[in-house]
Amino acid sequence: MKYDIIIIGAGAAGLLAMRDLAKTGYRVCMLEASGIAGGRISGIKEGFENYVETGAEFIHGKLPFTFQLLKEAGLSYEAVEGKMIGVQQGQWQSEDHYAHWDEFMQQLRKLKTDITILQFLEENFSSPEYIHLRQAVQRFSEGFDLADISKASILSVKKEWEDIDKKQYRIKGGYIQLIDHLVNSCRQLNTEFYFDTCVNKIDHEEGNVTVHTADNKKFHANKLIITVSAGVLQSGTIQFKPALTDHAIAIQGLGFGAVIKFLLEFKTSFWKEFDDETGFLLTDEEIPTWWTQLPAESNLLTGWLGGPNATKKIFEPDSSLLQTALLSL
Repeated sequence: MKYDIIIIGAGAAGLLAMRDLAKTGYRVCMLEASGIAGGRISGIKEGFENYVETGAEFIHGKLPFTFQLLKEAGLSYEAVEGKMIGVQQGQWQSEDHYAHWDEFMQQLRKLKTDITILQFLEENFSSPEYIHLRQAVQRFSEGFDLADISKASILSVKKEWEDIDKKQYRIKGGYIQLIDHLVNSCRQLNTEFYFDTCVNKIDHEEGNVTVHTADNKKFHANKLIITVSAGVLQSGTIQFKPALTDHAIAIQGLGFGAVIKFLLEFKTSFWKEFDDETGFLLTDEEIPTWWTQLPAESNLLTGWLGGPNATKKIFEPDSSLLQTALLSL
């Protein structure tokens, strides 16, 4: 099995690379450890009234490339609606910004030399009057960026946070439709997919690569592209021969966050008793962030726990996580 290029990992990055290369005439094959394409884009229908997103859900802003793909695929989308509501110590209050948030952003725009988010807070907002701002920044860092504030770069989130008020969108029928479109586009371009194919070893030299799989298959190519997650690369489950040098150091230096997503469907939309325009709830509970499906009518409530607090709970059984979620609600 000899190809021009092998791509490992059938997430969005791998599929887009495959499509672009195949369009220019390369013979490309895709190896994917799971049984489906999509990577961190995934969803389920079983057990729910409608399809629900277990992975990526939102398009953050009107991103030109993403919307070009949606148009090409003939997919529709809708803007996310609803109020952003803070709930502190059980008290609901609608607010557009955290207290001192504008001051925080002004100070951030002045910064030229990178430091961690924690250092930035300690150097600029350490006095008692800013305690709620510090807590809000930590919750936002962990919830939105899945970041540990003692490690994450403040400049890396600067532009993202400046654009935080941009509209967000959902793809009607689910993100997986975009993945299906990319897979179908690739299949029409002389490409080959191998699902349930777990790579465990890569032999490489200039212009020649041999990929070994757990079921003792071998794939040969001139070039290789690896799009698996940083966690997989860092785990060492894929062995390289000869061993990587500079790349290995770079891989181990990559940071990534953990998240646990809770999808709970109820008999009624009980949150409408508090406010029928509830969009997002930002709380001080153990599972701090929740959102509805507005503008769609739905009894689904999504909970989100990200960052170091999610890492601590990764190995908890579902029954325990469910109890924590219900207690938070």
